[in-house]
Amino acid sequence: MVQQILKCSAYSFDVQNLKTRYLIGKKSTKKTVEVAKLQDEGTLFQKVGEPKPPVEIPYQNPGDLGVFETRISTKKKIMDALRDKNVSIIGICGMGGVGKTTMTKQIANEAKVDKLFDEFAWADISQVPNVIKIQDQLAENLGLKIKDITDKYVRAERFRERLGSDRSKSILVILDDVWEDIVLETIGFPSAGDDKRLKILLTSRDKDVCKRMKAQRIFDVNILNEKESWELFKEKAEISDDVTNDIKGTAEEVTKECGGLPLTLVTVGKALNKKSEHVWKNALEELRNSRVAYIRGVQKLVYSRIELSYNYLESDEAKSLLLLCSLFPKDHEISTDDMVRYAWGLELFKDTTTLITTRYKVNSIIDNLKSCYLLLSADNGCVRLHDVIRDVCLQIASKDKHAYIGLKERNGQNMITMNRTMQLV
Repeated sequence: MVQQILKCSAYSFDVQNLKTRYLIGKKSTKKTVEVAKLQDEGTLFQKVGEPKPPVEIPYQNPGDLGVFETRISTKKKIMDALRDKNVSIIGICGMGGVGKTTMTKQIANEAKVDKLFDEFAWADISQVPNVIKIQDQLAENLGLKIKDITDKYVRAERFRERLGSDRSKSILVILDDVWEDIVLETIGFPSAGDDKRLKILLTSRDKDVCKRMKAQRIFDVNILNEKESWELFKEKAEISDDVTNDIKGTAEEVTKECGGLPLTLVTVGKALNKKSEHVWKNALEELRNSRVAYIRGVQKLVYSRIELSYNYLESDEAKSLLLLCSLFPKDHEISTDDMVRYAWGLELFKDTTTLITTRYKVNSIIDNLKSCYLLLSADNGCVRLHDVIRDVCLQIASKDKHAYIGLKERNGQNMITMNRTMQLV
C-alpha cells in the first residue's frame, strides 16, 4: 500500500514537472521569436555610442582668440582645406605659444557642428613620439580596444581594419604638437591620399616637419596685432574702464612688450590681475630689461616652452647663431652680412675655413631657424627676433657661462665685443 502511494506520488510529480517544463519552453520559444524580430528591426542601432569628441573650448568674448580677425581668416582657409577632397594632410604651424592647439580645437569643434566628418580622433604627440601611446589615444576616440595588445605592428593592423571597417564614414585625425617626422603607416594609417575618407591635421613648431610628412596645405598661425593684443590682455588682466589712468597706461605698455604672443599676453595678464600700481611698474621694467622669466607664472608657462624649442635645435651651431641674434637691439633687423662677419670673427663654426663657407652655413641655419619660427623674416632679406624669444635667449646666455659673449651698452645699442677667445656653444 505504501509502495503504491509512493508510486502515485512520483507519477504525479513527474506529470507536474513535465507540465512546468512545457510552459517554460513555450515562453522561451515565444521570446526567441520576439528577440529575432527586434534584431531585424534594430539593425540601424548596432552602434550605440559615438567616439569621444575633442575637448571643446568655451566661448569667451572678447578674449576668445577665435573672434580676432587674424584668426578668423586663417580658420576659414583651414576649414576650406578640410572640405577639399583632394587634400588629405594639413599642417598648422607657428612659434611656441602662438595658439596652434587652441585654434585646432576650435576647428575640430566647428567641423563637428558642421558635420564635416562622422568620427574624430585626437592624439598629443610631444617631443619624443611613442607609437603605442599615440595608438592608445586614437583608439580610445574611435572605440577600438587594443590595450591588451603589446605589439605595435599588430596594433597597427587592427587600426587599419578599424579605419576600413565602414567605408561610408569620414574621419578627421588630429596629431597635435608634432616635433619630428612620424611614419603614419606605423600607427596604422594608409599611405597619404589612399583613403579619401581620412584627413589628418598636424600642428607643429617646425614647418619642415609638415613638409616631410607630405602635408599638401600648410598654414601659419601668426601673432596678434596691437588691437587684438590689447583686447586679450585687457580681458585676462580684468582691466575695467574705471581703472586709474596710471595703471591703464602701464598696462598698454606691458601689452606692447608682450609682442602679440597670446601665451605671454594671457600669462602676464593673469599674473598682474588686480595687482597694485607698483607691481605693474615693476613688471614693465622686467619686460623692458629682458627679464620676462622674473614675472610670476611666466617662467613655467612661457620661458620653459621657448627654451624647449631652443634645446630641441639639432646643432650647437644653430643655438650659437640664435644667441648671437639675441645680442642685437630689440626689434633690430639683422642682415645676413652682419651674422656672417660675427660668426666668422667669433669662430662659431668649427668646419668653415673661409668667409664664403661661413656664409653658406649661416644661410642654411637661418632657413632652419625660420622654419622653427625662432627667427622671423624682415625687410630687405633681413631677419629679426620676436621680443619674447630674444628675452628668453638672453636669459639662457646669462645662465650658461659658455654661451657668454662680451656685451656693452652704448647709446642704448648692444655692441658685441669681438673677442675670439670667447665663444658661443
